[in-house]
Amino acid sequence: MQGFYRSAAIVRRISDRLLQRFEETFDGEAAPEPLNPDFVLRRGYLAAAASYWPEGDLREVLALFSTWAAHPEVRGLHSQTARALAESLRRLPAYTDAGPAARARFLWRCCAGRARWRR
Repeated sequence: MQGFYRSAAIVRRISDRLLQRFEETFDGEAAPEPLNPDFVLRRGYLAAAASYWPEGDLREVLALFSTWAAHPEVRGLHSQTARALAESLRRLPAYTDAGPAARARFLWRCCAGRARWRR
């Protein structure tokens, strides 16, 4: 049963990416709305500003999730950013190799983002 739910989650993610691509194809690519120097919103989806993101840098991935947590208006990940993230997973260090500074930075930003959601 667990395998079924995992497969269903994968199909849902693929469907979401396809719908985003169809939307961009039919409506044209939206102008990016800057959130910070590293990330922008495109049609409400969080996208990396740089085309070469994340280059195997765990800090960039953690910054993605902390930015997502800090902006409740984000609908999800942009399809190109999701693809780049998936392709970089094998190059990222394991949790135990990440270093306490990167983990602490991420937790601090996530907690700050949650505090904003409660206001």
